[in-house]
Amino acid sequence: MRVYGHPRSGNHLLADLLHRALLDSDPEYALKVDRRKVAAAGRTPCYAHDGELVDTRPMVVVPYGRLLGSHRRTPVPDAVYVIRDGRDVARSVLRSWPVLSQSTEPAPKSLELMLAQRRDWGSLMGASPFVGTFLQHWRAHVAAWRRSARVLVFHASLVESPGSVALDVARAFGLRAPRAPVQLPAAVGWDPNPKHLEIRRHV
Repeated sequence: MRVYGHPRSGNHLLADLLHRALLDSDPEYALKVDRRKVAAAGRTPCYAHDGELVDTRPMVVVPYGRLLGSHRRTPVPDAVYVIRDGRDVARSVLRSWPVLSQSTEPAPKSLELMLAQRRDWGSLMGASPFVGTFLQHWRAHVAAWRRSARVLVFHASLVESPGSVALDVARAFGLRAPRAPVQLPAAVGWDPNPKHLEIRRHV
């Protein structure tokens, strides 16, 4: 069981929820991330959205890391795929552009300008190449996974009824039902430090 989705769709949120609710926070699912290598590859999880270095620890352990799949467009077996409304995904991508983007160019000046751009959105967000508009990229991603994912989870359901989502996934994979009320975490991600919380509240 691994969690997949388009970037900014709630992959981390769902993986963290399932790790705590269904797997008793089993440490076997922890993943140690070398943030120096991640940053060298173009990702900057140890930086705030304004580019300020806020945490110099070279390593971080993500408790649910081994439940995370990727943002690949090609489906794989036994996957849980999270779907978020494409307009909300677009707003989230724009707001978190400096943290998410593989490019050094500045973010588009408005959501309308971003949605009108034809570019390689896949490579920009660290996935396989895809040239087109942002919503074309999002639709292609969702369409490929809807046909084959073992469990589809809608972001709205994850936020409104996390317990029901956890129970659905448990049934699909033959896992025990959650033993306690299921609640969403306050913030998740490769580097959930306080300087990033203001971004996450609005994405």
